[in-house]
Amino acid sequence: MPLDDGITIDTSELDGLAELLDRFPLDVQNRMLKQSLGAGAAVFMLGVMEKAPVRTDEKTAGSTSLKPGLLKADIHAVAGRSGRAWFIGAGTATAHVLRWLERGHMIVRGGQGSGSWGKRHRAGSGKTIGHVPPYPILRPAFDQYWRQALHVTAEELSIRISAYWKETLGKLRRAA
Repeated sequence: MPLDDGITIDTSELDGLAELLDRFPLDVQNRMLKQSLGAGAAVFMLGVMEKAPVRTDEKTAGSTSLKPGLLKADIHAVAGRSGRAWFIGAGTATAHVLRWLERGHMIVRGGQGSGSWGKRHRAGSGKTIGHVPPYPILRPAFDQYWRQALHVTAEELSIRISAYWKETLGKLRRAA
């Protein structure tokens, strides 16, 4: 499946699973997919946690910085409303730090930096004294772990399908 930035993902492990899933009721399909995609999302989550940096210096008295290891500990995966999408990222306590790491940021003293959002621009009240370059975490984790996550998702889905058939056959035998 080609993505917008020229990446090609080989989904041959999943060939035939879509047709197989169509044989199940929709609620069973959704449950199986949610659980299987959750297993794949866990692989990504662990990859992001592995790549997240940990502060090595101690927090100073007047500092508002995070405690060492807090960013890594706050990475989690959350299912979307349909269960067919998962979101991997940092919690509310550390999301701003992850954004700063991913995109880079300005170092500003004495107020706020300037900013632009589309056609709107805000003049800053502070003085920019430096720039911190981006330190991407999410994209490198995706690049490294997508094959493994796809494989885990396919394996988990086939396990769920087998378990459903076994359970259904057991019910039919008991009813007969």
